[in-house]
Amino acid sequence: MFLNDNYRLSTIISEAEADKAIEELKGLVLRSMDLVEKRVEEVEEKRRLIIEEVDRKFVEDYFNSVVILNERDVEREVNNIRNLNVRTEEVKEEKASYLLLKAEKIIKKHNSLLEKALKYEVRMTSVKVEKKSENKGVFGFISKAIEKGANIIDELQEKSEKESWDFITNNGERTIDEVKNR
Repeated sequence: MFLNDNYRLSTIISEAEADKAIEELKGLVLRSMDLVEKRVEEVEEKRRLIIEEVDRKFVEDYFNSVVILNERDVEREVNNIRNLNVRTEEVKEEKASYLLLKAEKIIKKHNSLLEKALKYEVRMTSVKVEKKSENKGVFGFISKAIEKGANIIDELQEKSEKESWDFITNNGERTIDEVKNR
């Protein structure tokens, strides 16, 4: 039996597969148990990396769902991150440290996103009026070209505002007032 052919680390992609491989490897009896022990250690390390990757995604998803507008929010979210139910403490501490280190920039960015989200809400509640231009000739052509350029810029701005609104409201799961008044 060749251990290199079985239990290849590149084929182990889940924690359950790693657990199964560890159990099977520990049950093997070979002339050289050193090979088995070494492979068990390798598979256990792979299992640890899989768990860390899952935890990292969970913490990142959580972090990407919070809005941080001031220092009080920073403190609250650092505590929330440290209390998340994940098995890899280093992952939580990395994200908490990142938040503390980048707090000022994150606060500035999220406040900017809040402003854009507010503009989007105003845009969506206001009545749109379309201009109808009947100019013909050169001036009509120029007027239409300018209007088309303005519409493209407005569409890009609306898209940016919508993305900000989606982030601030967590895709509509909370209102802007809830975010501002907490």
